[in-house]
Amino acid sequence: MECADDRLQMFNGSCYLFVSYPEVTWHTAQQICQGMKAELASIHSIEEENFVTANIRDSTEYSTSAIYWLGGQLVAKSIDHWEWVDGSPLTFSAWLPGQMSAEIEVNDALSYTPMCLGIQWMPSPTPALPSGLYWQSQRCNAVGGYVCKRGNQG
Repeated sequence: MECADDRLQMFNGSCYLFVSYPEVTWHTAQQICQGMKAELASIHSIEEENFVTANIRDSTEYSTSAIYWLGGQLVAKSIDHWEWVDGSPLTFSAWLPGQMSAEIEVNDALSYTPMCLGIQWMPSPTPALPSGLYWQSQRCNAVGGYVCKRGNQG
């Protein structure tokens, strides 16, 4: 099984595209992914998370300040109900402990701001955890790189 395009990386039967530049909003990233018959990536296991973060880190344009969009969106005004745009269930997560809803509650108290899921480098809050790439809620109109995921087409 191969991905039809050299820019795509294969993992577990799906093809992934890692884009660092140009940085775009979450909605623009999703439109770009859909244009190649893909979606912003959903992540379902620690192995898939490790594959995604390793490819982001290995990118020549990688910067610790950059956001990389994934296919998660906060549903309506709930502070912790995330859904994948590809419709798959959110059964795995890679948040830093305590990170998932703290930011959202602050935004929600002021006015509802659409929140989307990105991966970003974070310093570790405790010695027990390494610093590294973790999930982060971000305003959907922020700009970042992105990860597209396409099920194998053939």
